[in-house]
This record gives sequence, structure tokens and C-alpha cells, in this order.
Amino acid sequence: MSKWRKKPIIVEAIKIAELLGYFKNDWNRLPQYVQNAYNNGKIFVFPNCLEIKTLEGLMIGNLKDWLIQGIACELYPCRPEIFLKTYTLGMVLCSPLILFHTTVLRKEFTAIR
Repeated sequence: MSKWRKKPIIVEAIKIAELLGYFKNDWNRLPQYVQNAYNNGKIFVFPNCLEIKTLEGLMIGNLKDWLIQGIACELYPCRPEIFLKTYTLGMVLCSPLILFHTTVLRKEFTAIR
């Protein structure tokens, strides 16, 4: 058996409580990928949670959870304790300025030799 390490990649993430507020009060503040997922029937909105069609099936995202869009544009919820252990705030470099973006680092598997 070999050991593996995750590669750093950038993903989009937002707290579900924040999303629910935008759904209720300000549709235009929703990230475009969330608007698209909602319009395509991949997200269902309830007062205290989201139902999300993921690659693994229907999942529930609660108020404290994060909604993540992965590298293949897949959506999935993540519990806050797992999110904080796995992700860190990333930066996006925009020439010539460095802008802090609402993305986070995610790691993908890479073989260690």
C-alpha cells in the first residue's frame, strides 16, 4: 500500500446560513454557481437547511454547514468542524493586484514516493 498526500486546489465555499439569508432577502448576492444550481434543480431551499443533489445522492446542509463547489463543479455540504480542519482561506491573483477571494484551499490526492 502506498501513502498519498492531497494537492492544494481552489474551491468556492460559502456558509449555508449566509446563503439562506440571500435566498430570502437578496437573490443578486448569491454566487452565480448557487443561482445556477437552484435554477437547475440541484439545490432545494428550506427555512433552516438546503437539500443538495450531490454525486453521492441527496444531502442536507444545515445552518452551520458550508456549501462547497468542488473542482468538477460538484456541490456538497461540509460540517464546520471538518471544514476548518481541511480548508484555509485562499487568494486569487489578479494582475496587477492581489485580491482576497471567497475561495478556500482544498487538497486533492497526490502520490508520495
